[in-house]
Amino acid sequence: MVFGKYLFWTNTLSCGILMASGDLIQQEIERYYGAYKNKHYDWKRTGRMFIVGLALGPPQHVFYRMLDQRIPKRDFKSISKKIILDQSVVSPFCINFFFIGMGYLEGHTWDEIVSEIKRKFISVYMVGINKNYFKRKMVKTILFTPLLIMA
Repeated sequence: MVFGKYLFWTNTLSCGILMASGDLIQQEIERYYGAYKNKHYDWKRTGRMFIVGLALGPPQHVFYRMLDQRIPKRDFKSISKKIILDQSVVSPFCINFFFIGMGYLEGHTWDEIVSEIKRKFISVYMVGINKNYFKRKMVKTILFTPLLIMA
């Protein structure tokens, strides 16, 4: 009940917490593989991720609520539309927002931020599309394999 009553704030805070948690996991992976030389966590970096996540929470909340209102059905066609809109509208927005927010918080100039977006946007976007594609394939396999075995 609490989450439903305060859904906007729950989604916003969740976005910040997930971004910060993801950064801590990434730092651990970087340390494990030797890419991150520091023995301690970079809490400032994690804090920046938390702030960007908090800032990303509200627009995502509004977009997904609007999407559910405009496309309320849960059939294959409706879900496909939602996925296409998510990948074609939300993903590019979030990627750009991330680079702009992190660049600003790290003290970069606008020209440096734009340069980084130009260098990295396509590869980040494609990784997101590929990961989402493979996640859906994996979920479908897990969901439908028992049905095939029982048939």
